[in-house]
Amino acid sequence: MGLATPPLVYVGVAMVAAVAVGGLWLTLSINGFLSRFPFARREVMPHPLTVGVPGRVTVTISSSSGRRGRTLRRALADSLDIREQAAAELTGGMSTKATVSRTAEAFSLSYSLLPSRRGRWPLGPALVHSADPLGIMFADTSVGGEELIPVWPSVVDLTAAAGALMGHADRVVLGARSPSPDDAALRDYREGDDMRRVHWPSSARKGTMLVRSDERAGKRPATVLLDLPRESAALEWSISTAASI
Repeated sequence: MGLATPPLVYVGVAMVAAVAVGGLWLTLSINGFLSRFPFARREVMPHPLTVGVPGRVTVTISSSSGRRGRTLRRALADSLDIREQAAAELTGGMSTKATVSRTAEAFSLSYSLLPSRRGRWPLGPALVHSADPLGIMFADTSVGGEELIPVWPSVVDLTAAAGALMGHADRVVLGARSPSPDDAALRDYREGDDMRRVHWPSSARKGTMLVRSDERAGKRPATVLLDLPRESAALEWSISTAASI
C-alpha cells in the first residue's frame, strides 16, 4: 500500500495545513498588533537610579486610533503577553514580577528594580509574545527601543557624623582662627531691610547693625580628590565614600 494510502495523505495534508494556518495567524496577529498599538513609552522612577535604592519601571503601549476597531484592539490586548528585558545589574540578579493591566486603548507593564552596581545598564526593549491557537508556532515581537539607565553609586548620609567637624573646619585654618562664617555672610543694615535678618551678636560686637546677606554663605565649597584603586571591590567602596562626602 505504501505511503500513498488515503489515511497517511490526510494526516500529512492536515499537518501542513496546521502549520500554514498557524503561520498565517501569527503573521496577522503581529501585523495587527503593530498597526494598532504603535506607541511605546517607558517611565523609570526615580531617574537616575541609585545602588541599593528600589526603583520602578512602567511600560505603556497605546493605540493609534480612537473608538474605531475597539473590539479588535481589546481582543488583541487580551490574547498577547508582554514582558521586558532588564540587565541583571538593574534587577539585583533576581527575577522580577510584573503587573500587567489591559484596556482597549492601551496596556501597561509595571515592575520593580533593585540596582546592584553603578554605571549605565540596558533596559528593554519590551517583548510581546504571541502564538497560534494550536500552539505550533510562537514569536516574540520587540516594541519600543533599548534604553541605557544610569545608576549612581550608593550614598551614605554623613550629616550627623560630620556636622561638628565641618563647623570646626570652617573656623580654623592651620591653627589660626579665620572670620566666622556668620561675619562673612553679613553686610551693613540698609533702610527697608527685614529686621528678622539682623544678626544681633555680630551687630553688638561690631558696634553697627549688620544683616545676613546670604544664608548659605557660611557653606564653603570643597573639592574631593579620589585616588582610584585597582581592585573592583575597593573601587566601588571608594567611589561610594567620595559620593557621600
